[in-house]
Amino acid sequence: MAELPLPDRPRPHLQPAFVESSRVALADLRKSWHPIVWGLIVYVAVANLLISALTPLRIAGILDPVELRNPLLIASLGLWVVLGNPFRILKPRFLVQYVLILMIVVSAWRGIENFYNPFYQRNYLSHLFQLGSAYCLLGVGYHASNQIPKKVWMILGWATVGAVLLSTQTIISSLERGEVERFYTAAYSLLLPMAFGLLYSRRMAIASFLLLIISNKRAVMLAIAPMFAVFMKIGPSSHARRRKVTEKLLMLLVGVSVMASAAALLGFIAGSAGSDQSGVTRAAQITYERMASSIEVGTGERSLEEIDAGRTFEVQTALDTLDSFELAFGSGAGWTIYLRDHFAQNVHFTPISLTVVFGVFFAVYIYAFLIRTVWRGMRRTSAPTVAESIAPIYLSGAIVHTLFAYSIFIDFFIFFFAGAVLAGVERDKAARSAA
Repeated sequence: MAELPLPDRPRPHLQPAFVESSRVALADLRKSWHPIVWGLIVYVAVANLLISALTPLRIAGILDPVELRNPLLIASLGLWVVLGNPFRILKPRFLVQYVLILMIVVSAWRGIENFYNPFYQRNYLSHLFQLGSAYCLLGVGYHASNQIPKKVWMILGWATVGAVLLSTQTIISSLERGEVERFYTAAYSLLLPMAFGLLYSRRMAIASFLLLIISNKRAVMLAIAPMFAVFMKIGPSSHARRRKVTEKLLMLLVGVSVMASAAALLGFIAGSAGSDQSGVTRAAQITYERMASSIEVGTGERSLEEIDAGRTFEVQTALDTLDSFELAFGSGAGWTIYLRDHFAQNVHFTPISLTVVFGVFFAVYIYAFLIRTVWRGMRRTSAPTVAESIAPIYLSGAIVHTLFAYSIFIDFFIFFFAGAVLAGVERDKAARSAA
């Protein structure tokens, strides 16, 4: 897996006139932007690292680090609006932005009663904030993605790996001491270093993969598959004049073999454990048991309800709350459901969660937009910035992950990278016109 050249170096297969036009357009964009972009970099680093490093506090029931995300995002976006050019950030340029505005209006109107009920008011504002942050981050990604150099992404990637490693080690130590029984890691944060590592750093990709092996996160493991597939499409080897299909098949075979070897290793560790287990052994055993239970569903030995951690129950309960009108237009902001022992404003299966809150039409559109964005990113004729290069890889994994967890409006990178792709597509159009 060869490392890519610096992101502002043109790819060899491009025509000189097109490359020069693209570089000029990119240079003009860089000169015109406000230095407050570094505020975004600080936010992304702090938020991504804090949520990962403080995950043990969630296991201990002390603090949910995800609660830190919204205040940090509000502060960051506030800086952008106050110190930057708010009209430039907030100006709608694409259909998806108008759709997000419409979603805010419709969901606010549909759930207006929840705003006046103190019990539902927080969830009402949270749903609207999710849409608003997606809108803003789309604009930020559109304008600022070209400002973040490769070195910053490299530092952020390794820092994320370190934060996940620290939190995982802390949880494993707690398992060994018997302080916790649940093995929960911040594995989702590894999608960023994995996406960057596939294109720019083999070591980072390998480190991320090794952490995923003991992460106990089946959804994140599944998300790697489309990321690897997109990388095979847009990676350095894909631009060779003579693509060798056998080489790609071999890469795929190696990937599957590594996953199988990881499962076998986990099984060996779990099977050889005695009564006095170490924290690492216990973590490996938990991960292996979850992987094995998933396989048993495919063979018919277990039902989906037995291993899905209540996901099927959530979906059924959520759909039972809808009538035909709510199915089409959503229940509105502030929708809340009682799930056995707690209240929730979302369900883990994101398509259903979007449907019950915002309606099936909006849910279908959002997914269609993201999938099309990945496709457009894969078809780019040039990607002179790191953000534009890794965007389709990251988005492909993030989309798969949303099928198992509610993350589409929680993961601040999804719409940031979507904005980066849209900026690149527009720049390509301008360069082709000028060539």
